[in-house]
Amino acid sequence: MLDFMDYAIFKYKENVSFARANYSLAADYDCSREPCILAFNEDRMLNIGEAPFDLTLFAVWAQHVFNPKSIRLNFTEQIRAFFNLEGVNVIGVDTEDAPSTIPSNLPFYSTTAKALSRFQINVPKGIYIYRHIDRQFIPYNGNFAEESKSIFSPPNIYQKSTKEFFSGFLVSDDQDAQPEIDAITKIYAKHSAKTDFVLVSDRQGRDIISMGSLSKAHPPYFFTFHRDNFSLGRYLVFDEKRFDSEFLDGYLTRIEQGKENFSHISAVLNDPPDATFRQVNTDTYHKTVNDPERDILVAITAPWCHHCKDFKPVLNISSQLLKNEKVGFYWIDGTTNELPSDFPSFDGYPTLFLFAAKNKTASTFDGKRTVSGILEYLHKEGSFNFTDPEFNQTEIDERLLVLRAIEHKK
Repeated sequence: MLDFMDYAIFKYKENVSFARANYSLAADYDCSREPCILAFNEDRMLNIGEAPFDLTLFAVWAQHVFNPKSIRLNFTEQIRAFFNLEGVNVIGVDTEDAPSTIPSNLPFYSTTAKALSRFQINVPKGIYIYRHIDRQFIPYNGNFAEESKSIFSPPNIYQKSTKEFFSGFLVSDDQDAQPEIDAITKIYAKHSAKTDFVLVSDRQGRDIISMGSLSKAHPPYFFTFHRDNFSLGRYLVFDEKRFDSEFLDGYLTRIEQGKENFSHISAVLNDPPDATFRQVNTDTYHKTVNDPERDILVAITAPWCHHCKDFKPVLNISSQLLKNEKVGFYWIDGTTNELPSDFPSFDGYPTLFLFAAKNKTASTFDGKRTVSGILEYLHKEGSFNFTDPEFNQTEIDERLLVLRAIEHKK
């Protein structure tokens, strides 16, 4: 942010003074992140929101401060910056005639219908209002105060509120979030007495991700926190099939009644029904490894791990060869799951653990990362006797080449 400030000071030093204040004042100005840069004119805060962190957006924001009357958006990046500006803004499409009913301190934007069509927004000539808080681009009918209203609250975890819960969707910056907006709209009336609803993008969500320990979570997902103390509970929904209003209504009701358990970050499982080498997540881990009827092998991996992409096909082929034996083959992504507190320690990816049926104490695989190495290890450490399956090593090597190529493309 210091680089941004240097830019603004250099460009506008004749028209502005710069000051610093303690961040303890942030809650009084609805700041959503630190540092928080705001614009004032004669002790009155300008209605343009806090300065964004992105350099392009900051340049547009600074232009609002010092040239607030009319801003022409000619280029794609300027329009993209407009849609990322916080607050409520008015834009003319194929017209530069600013309506007299918008606040005097609010900049008026203008662009062309052709330029907007690059963003899949196809509208006729006219005046429009854009609410960043819920991504609504709607015709402006002259009542700015009324049309600026939204059921969504600012995505500010520091904002004071009398409501018990802070809930909403975290989505990607470029995601079409209309289905998520529609789902919250349908449940808003029933739950708004206890819950502030928000729609948060990656760009806005750093404080929420930090305070909620959500660094392993990947959008989109639905979240709910106790507003006054995030440590009291964190409730998460990652399965997009459950983003409908019916499920969310019941989910919030159970949270409000204290009947829903704290959520761990647990990756969504998408294995085909006939898979022999299957993925586990935080939610299914304990049930899987504690299966008393089978020895269980679990590999912890990471998507960026080169050796994981080589080893997983070996485990996949081994699982197919031993599909009729009392042994199960699984893997877990260490980057998208909050590992259980009793998960065995490991030094790196990949690490393979055996949970033998005879004692269910994790032992670390120390053999060769080959099919023969897996078989040898199971004979030595496993709970059950079995006859080695017949296989052609040349055919195995050929299959590994194909499977590894597929893994490395993921």
